[in-house]
Amino acid sequence: KEGRANVHRMMVLRGPSGAGKTAMVRALASDLSFEIVEWRCGANVGYQRSRDIKADHTTDLEELRRFLRSAQSFVPLASVQDSGAGAKMSLILLEDLPYLHGPTQRDSLVSTLALLCQTSRVPCILVHSDSQ
Repeated sequence: KEGRANVHRMMVLRGPSGAGKTAMVRALASDLSFEIVEWRCGANVGYQRSRDIKADHTTDLEELRRFLRSAQSFVPLASVQDSGAGAKMSLILLEDLPYLHGPTQRDSLVSTLALLCQTSRVPCILVHSDSQ
C-alpha cells in the first residue's frame, strides 16, 4: 500500500460524439461489478430539490461541486477489496461538463477537478466529446 498516496483515480476519455466512450465505460463497469454514479450537466438538478419550485437557482458548476462533495461518501476500492464480496465498488462518471462563461468559471472547474483527482476515494471517468 505504500506509494499509493500519489495515485490519481481519474481517467479522461475523449473522442467524437457517438464513438462509444460511455458505452465502453458501462460495459466494463458491468463486467467488473462497479456501480456507476453518473453526473450529466443539467440532468442532476433534481437529485436534491426534485419538486421545490422556490429553490434558489444554482449554476451547473455549483451542482457539479455539490455532487462531487457527496461523492466523498462512496465506498473506496480498498475498503471493498478488504471486506470481501458484500459491498459493490463505485465509479464516478462525469459527462457533459458545465459550459464555462469565462476564465473565472474555467479556473473554478479546473480547481474542482484537481481537488477531485487528489481526494477521490473512488475511480472517476470524465467523458468528453470533441466538437465537430
